[in-house]
Amino acid sequence: MPPLRPVLVAICALAGAGLAAAPPAFAGGDKVTVQVTNNSGITSPLTAVPETSGGTFSPSTSQQLPPGGTQQWVASDAGTPAGDFLGEVNWFQPGASVETFAISLSWLDGDARFEFFCGVAAPAAGQWTCEVDQQPAINGAIGKVTFKPIASDRDRPVLRVRAPMSAVAESVRESGLQLHVRSNEPARARVELIARGGARHAVLSRDLRGGGRSYPLRLRLGRAGRRAIDRFDVYKLRTRLTDRAGNRTTVSRRVMIR
Repeated sequence: MPPLRPVLVAICALAGAGLAAAPPAFAGGDKVTVQVTNNSGITSPLTAVPETSGGTFSPSTSQQLPPGGTQQWVASDAGTPAGDFLGEVNWFQPGASVETFAISLSWLDGDARFEFFCGVAAPAAGQWTCEVDQQPAINGAIGKVTFKPIASDRDRPVLRVRAPMSAVAESVRESGLQLHVRSNEPARARVELIARGGARHAVLSRDLRGGGRSYPLRLRLGRAGRRAIDRFDVYKLRTRLTDRAGNRTTVSRRVMIR
């Protein structure tokens, strides 16, 4: 069994334990019950795979948890004098080969320590998360965990663009076009210089950290763009900002090349 992951959403202490309370005594044969509810919003069942060392999970085989469904697992140590238990229930999204979440339990009789984790096991967890509704306890309260959707981001990023209204053709051919772009959140900016017929003479993409900071960008023309640029013509300078949720904002400016 791989080592338990350090991602920590919640650590629980035994019920009634305080700063002055004596540490709990584990005698072996202890049990902890965890109940999981699937409110993730995923339309296909989630797959749960239990793994243990020093004890057992019941049920011990892989389980399918349908949308809106609830399942309980009972973790028991081996009942030996040491009685240590290490275990986790790994969760897989439909069709995934790498687990997305891990619900972990451990108690070590020698150290009288009990821990309960519910956290992300893979970097890309999708649009759902794991929340602890109630901490479990050794031979006591049932721990309750719910998979819930992450609130979707539907707000478009706020985009501010400062660019010249006109520019000298020779300067644009040699040095490009200078502009400043500002975003209120992390996003990717795409800037294009477009001719009347729709031809793109220059394209630039840049990741912005957001926070209202202004970023200076220089839009440089390629060889074809330098040949095609005309004096006394109007071009469209289009800036499109896309945030991490896919929301977009577009700002267009007219630039006279003289």
